Amino acid sequence: MTELERQMMMDNEIDIRQLFRIIVKRMKWIVLITMLAVIISAGVSFYFLTPIYEASTTIMVNKTYSDNEIITQLQLNDLNLNMRLAETYSEIIKSRRVVTEVIEQMDLDFTYEELTRITDVSLVKNTEFINIKVTNSDPVLARDIANTLAEVFQIEVVEIMKVDNVQVLDASILPTQPIKPNKTLNVAIAGVLGLMLSLGLVFLLEFLDRTLKSPDDVKLHLNLNVIGAIPFSGKDHDRQVITYDDPKSPISEAYRTLRTNIQFASLDAPIKTMVITSAIAGEGKSTTIFNLATTLAQMGEKVLLIDADFRKPMLHKVAEMANNYGLTNILIRDSDYKESIK
Repeated sequence: MTELERQMMMDNEIDIRQLFRIIVKRMKWIVLITMLAVIISAGVSFYFLTPIYEASTTIMVNKTYSDNEIITQLQLNDLNLNMRLAETYSEIIKSRRVVTEVIEQMDLDFTYEELTRITDVSLVKNTEFINIKVTNSDPVLARDIANTLAEVFQIEVVEIMKVDNVQVLDASILPTQPIKPNKTLNVAIAGVLGLMLSLGLVFLLEFLDRTLKSPDDVKLHLNLNVIGAIPFSGKDHDRQVITYDDPKSPISEAYRTLRTNIQFASLDAPIKTMVITSAIAGEGKSTTIFNLATTLAQMGEKVLLIDADFRKPMLHKVAEMANNYGLTNILIRDSDYKESIK
């Protein structure tokens, strides 16, 4: 395996792991959207969609022969002839002449187009049978229309073809179970579509979200290593010098870990100066720098904190000291730097 192939495999594994992390992180939304789709589909299928019933009648077509044709018929392919007749007769069943007669006999409130729309005439494959199917929300009406179509067709065939070669094989019976909606299938399809929609929405939101929320995000997008993570409890001591007030707490330990990582980050050239900043206000610059300085001082280091936030300085408030002299005075040479160090 070449180095390029190995690198491609590593990239694919990283992508798969990243997709898995996205799914796990947004799992509650995926489950919620999928369940919502299933519930809506079930509600619509069970309470709003009108059940549709199907009634069917099967008729058989035979070619009739005279006495003089008995010997000849033995030389013919009876089945092929009957199948051709069935194709012709299926068109007669759907003709305006037959359908209009059914509407008049049953006094139906249907037009020719409406009745043919709910009627399906099909040939049973490789046979001489014709199947007439009628669908309607009223099972009784569907049955009666199917049977009447067969009866009217028998009469019209005699007048049109001058032969009586159609027999009803199976008369339509009252259907008891609707053919649609298929509630189980609808719910299953809704579940699959809901899952696909939720996954698509989750990946879209993840693609549009450019914020960094974890050390992995920092490594992935910035190609930088995270040297420390400070827990945030949401309590008042998050803005205190907890490394001094409560040195045995988990948060104090996190600051000490950060201090150690900084010290080992550059062994050849020890770090003498650090800048701590953030994207927006209130993210913990003052708290972090004061606790980090405290942990360094606890090791015997000499530490100088410089508050360079001219708009909203905070370090003097954390230290509970006056802010009468500071960096501004040094920059404008209003005082000696020794006077500004507290």
